[in-house]
Amino acid sequence: PINSNIDPSLLQRAFTALWTSIVGNRKVVFGIAKRIEDLTFLRELIEAGKIRSVIDRHYPLEQTAEAHRYVETGHKKGNVVITVEHNDKT
Repeated sequence: PINSNIDPSLLQRAFTALWTSIVGNRKVVFGIAKRIEDLTFLRELIEAGKIRSVIDRHYPLEQTAEAHRYVETGHKKGNVVITVEHNDKT
């Protein structure tokens, strides 16, 4: 479920800050829905199978710079995914 109390612009700023801290001062643009209704509509489309993501490659967080270099080549055929490990032993 989507938490309607989360401000989408706050999430966008968090992602931008994380990305900038990893790859430096390069310009990064992240798109995110501004209204909860838009997020709900997108979720419904995904759950209905009307939107599918195309994944070209996966990279662990430690290889983000390499992933960025791959994207800059212009040869990617889909999305490039950065995987962040989650440690349950906290």
